[in-house]
Amino acid sequence: PTSTARPGAGRRGAEPAQARAEARRRQAGRVAPMAKRSLPSKDVLGLVGKWAELHPWAPAPVLYQRVLYPSLEHAYTAAVAGSGPAADELRAKLAGSSAPAAAQLRQLYPTQHVPVTERVAIMRTCLRDKLMRNAHIKQTLLETEEAAIVHADNACDDFWGQKGSVGSNHLGKLLEALRAEVASGRQVSMWMSSTCKPFPLDAVPRVTLTVRRKGEIIETRTLDALRPFYTIGKFESSDFVLAHPSSSRKHALLAFDRDAPAGLVLIDLASKAGSTVDGVSVRALEPRDVSSGAELAFGQGSSRMYCVEIDQSHVIRALEEKSKRLGTEIATMEKLVDNESALFGLAPGKGVDPEKVSVFVANLPFEAEEEDVKDLLEAYGPVKRVNFLLDKTTNKPRGICFVDFESAEHAHAAVALNGEEFLGRSLRVELAGNKRDAQPTRRFAQ
Repeated sequence: PTSTARPGAGRRGAEPAQARAEARRRQAGRVAPMAKRSLPSKDVLGLVGKWAELHPWAPAPVLYQRVLYPSLEHAYTAAVAGSGPAADELRAKLAGSSAPAAAQLRQLYPTQHVPVTERVAIMRTCLRDKLMRNAHIKQTLLETEEAAIVHADNACDDFWGQKGSVGSNHLGKLLEALRAEVASGRQVSMWMSSTCKPFPLDAVPRVTLTVRRKGEIIETRTLDALRPFYTIGKFESSDFVLAHPSSSRKHALLAFDRDAPAGLVLIDLASKAGSTVDGVSVRALEPRDVSSGAELAFGQGSSRMYCVEIDQSHVIRALEEKSKRLGTEIATMEKLVDNESALFGLAPGKGVDPEKVSVFVANLPFEAEEEDVKDLLEAYGPVKRVNFLLDKTTNKPRGICFVDFESAEHAHAAVALNGEEFLGRSLRVELAGNKRDAQPTRRFAQ
């Protein structure tokens, strides 16, 4: 048995349009063309009958934050339970063998106040895992073709579904969006973006993989910190190509994850012969922490071992330097505490620039709306308006906006949000210049 690691294989550029992506995959022989089928004659009104498995109550395992729940409803209820001992106890109950029926959860545990964008983001994450973990349900979703999906039944509320013609139908819209995601071939990459948290570039551990065969070193390779994950399988496009007869075409993923103790996890993609870490089998589609010195194996009977070395020394040095800088800044702030304008991060004597009453906010979730941004920044002072920058081609938000405050002091104070996490993304917040680039905007005024 042999395997090879191909540098640069499996790299992707920008996500292509759906039609072009499907055409390329067909040309490469990776998937067969879909048989022509007539579109559903009507919209999917209600997740019942043929579509019942798409319903949140349908029994289908969902993994959220490394805990496996019996249904989408259980996973979502656990995710919005909040924090503290009571919430932890509830999550343990929802994941246990005696968990309440899904139909009872909304009455037993009404949703606490959670921002709209966060609720939708949590449900999207849970739905992605449900489709990834349950291939037959993914196929059911694809069979809706281009039909509109409406979550409509007596149990749904007007946020996730519709009653009559009233309601936001967020669940139906999410299912339509994920249907397009799956059809375009982006399911695995998008599921990984929801499953593993990326590192800041200066904090990614250095990982070296040494391939051994019967103790002899065949190859040594250092993983690129700019790549979120590496593919392992029989496909020639895989980053690590397996040749053993028992291995699968899409066998496993090796991914960076800042929630993992050593920053690295192995995920088996429900391969036919499985994967192991130090001889212990990895559960399908569940991240397994990988530590320095671990040995990975794929398939049954393969003589190849993948030995992992993880170096975090540069990360520790970066953290120490950051701690020193923070200490210096705190000392400076303490000395300038009597100068109110200096508390906004300016040098002594300069004061607050009265012309800078706006901040530039980047790396927002694309679905973020005016109220989400205002709720976040109004803790620093009254917000006059929010201007979202739109993509010139699609006319959709780019995850970037300018926020105007009533005073320069408030704008300077809001810069403290720089680097803070918001809905799973690390924000970039800085004072806006006096001149802005001329770009399409969507303005929300008070």
